[in-house]
Amino acid sequence: MKLKGNDYICPYCNGHLRANNKIILSAKKENGDAGLLLFDPQLGNYKVLNHPSFLITEGENVELFCSICHENLVAKEFDEHLAKIKMTDDIGNEYDILFSKVVGEKCTYKIRDGKVEYYGADSGHYTNFFGETPKYE
Repeated sequence: MKLKGNDYICPYCNGHLRANNKIILSAKKENGDAGLLLFDPQLGNYKVLNHPSFLITEGENVELFCSICHENLVAKEFDEHLAKIKMTDDIGNEYDILFSKVVGEKCTYKIRDGKVEYYGADSGHYTNFFGETPKYE
């Protein structure tokens, strides 16, 4: 059965991270507390679900891991505050998806063949990593 919409994949194990219309990642806070985070698969939607006992606070930088192989998803080649997963669309195009690991920071990048699409109010924060500068209107 083919999944409708975008699919999200671990860049290490190629495991599918989307289930029941959520991207499921494991997370670990600096104090060692760990839990699951469920992200909306729509790029630019920053609603995140978590268990009430796994408290995350605005501005906190959490480590994100594949929920299957447990590899750290940090995008070291760009910035320690960004995570990276893969996305495939309905016609099979593959993209790198980078997004902030800082709770409350709204920035996502969709990258393919050197072209970058930006999502979120804070997306200008990391644009220099893609060889561009923020565009002001």
